[in-house]
Amino acid sequence: MGLAMQIFSILNSKHWILYNKIIMINFDDFSKIELKVAKVVTVERVDGSNKLLKLQVDLGEFGMTRQILAGIGKVYAPEELIGKQIVIVANLE
Repeated sequence: MGLAMQIFSILNSKHWILYNKIIMINFDDFSKIELKVAKVVTVERVDGSNKLLKLQVDLGEFGMTRQILAGIGKVYAPEELIGKQIVIVANLE
């Protein structure tokens, strides 16, 4: 199992999801990723979707919050996620 899959498995410890193809990146590309721990403040379902959840997360830096959409609505109920700490890619465009 490659490093990318190990990290994904750790981040997704409730349900192991395996993909047939893993895209490998070199260390220089990996070093550009800014991973941060965020606390989930609010969660709501996205209208018209049974998979999408809209999360408001607190990054803890100067009261900075961010909105994130995640396709995890079939696996997690919104109330399960409130107060949880999650890892996000903070510099994803």
